Amino acid sequence: DLVATFDHEQHIDFSEAAKHEISTIASAVEMVLTITTDAFFNDNPELASKVEPLNEVIDGLRETIRGNHVVRLQKGNCSVQSGISLVELLNSFERISAYCSNIAFNVIAKYQTDALDTHSYTEALKNTSDAYKTMVRQYSEEFSVEKLSVTEA
Repeated sequence: DLVATFDHEQHIDFSEAAKHEISTIASAVEMVLTITTDAFFNDNPELASKVEPLNEVIDGLRETIRGNHVVRLQKGNCSVQSGISLVELLNSFERISAYCSNIAFNVIAKYQTDALDTHSYTEALKNTSDAYKTMVRQYSEEFSVEKLSVTEA
């Protein structure tokens, strides 16, 4: 278990809510890694097209989890040290997901002559592709954490 290992190695005690959130984003990152490696090794642009929607969901999870930590911190339910460790972990997850997105883009770009650069391509996807929006919704349902307000923590 990633959270237990991190807790033990860093001597950090995460709250149960933080453990759940870390487990959720770790599962999403594991999935994006699996999809990316499969798409890369099989040179499969269709599979690679599933990476960016999941990357978007992982970015959203990261922001929600950071916000939730701030709420827990304001309520005194966690320590500053656990927050620093949490942010480092979230940043690492985000980088992994971004690298996967870049790899997937390169798999897709081999088959699309109109794909100029990663940013332009992903912005076009986000704004025009119904399939992309559907995948974001599906991934969001599969990997969700509750967003806390200051009064809920």
